[in-house]
Amino acid sequence: KDAATASARAGSPSAPPPLANFTNRLSSAAVFIENQGQFDQRVKFQAKVGGKTAWLTAEGIVFDVTRPAAGDTPKNRISGLPESGSALKPLAVASGRPVREAQQLDRLVFAEDLVQADCCSKVEGKNPQPGVYNYFQSRDPKEWRTNVRGYAEVVYHDVWPGIDLRIYGNGSDLEQEFIIQPGGDLSQVQISYRGIDGLNVAKDGSLEVATAFGTLRETKPRLY
Repeated sequence: KDAATASARAGSPSAPPPLANFTNRLSSAAVFIENQGQFDQRVKFQAKVGGKTAWLTAEGIVFDVTRPAAGDTPKNRISGLPESGSALKPLAVASGRPVREAQQLDRLVFAEDLVQADCCSKVEGKNPQPGVYNYFQSRDPKEWRTNVRGYAEVVYHDVWPGIDLRIYGNGSDLEQEFIIQPGGDLSQVQISYRGIDGLNVAKDGSLEVATAFGTLRETKPRLY
């Protein structure tokens, strides 16, 4: 099988340091937690490390990032965006503008969308991890979610005809692999961004993604 691998790497020795010490790394211990009703209904899986959260939806990935607030950052509210402590409604339209949280944190939401993907494709967790997660988010036991599993990777099946998407942690990176089945058309693989300031292809083929928090890099895709 051929696969196109796009690695979101930031802060590597060969790359310029990211602005404001911002990267989109998750971690080597990234766990993808299945949504059993404890998150917004659009969420399939969540991966979170510190102030960085990746919400995996049928349409792509929504990145929800916080950092200590800069002293003079203007207060911009994104319509419909909850406080960072809320796990129920995280998916406001990504505006690319920082939001000042009550806890003196700046928050940025942006998205990586799968263009013209099959919105009903099966999204499956693979390689279950030890332990379970319990969510007691109200006084009503009917709203509780217990024994929720976490996984080491997530696979989008037939996100385009004959093409699967595999997402997993690799060291300090979040890896994305497009698995092309026999007869699959690689040209269907298209990614778009919302809530960013701009895109630039560097001389080495990597993609520079400019955001209000700084620039992150995705390495040049590899075929194998």
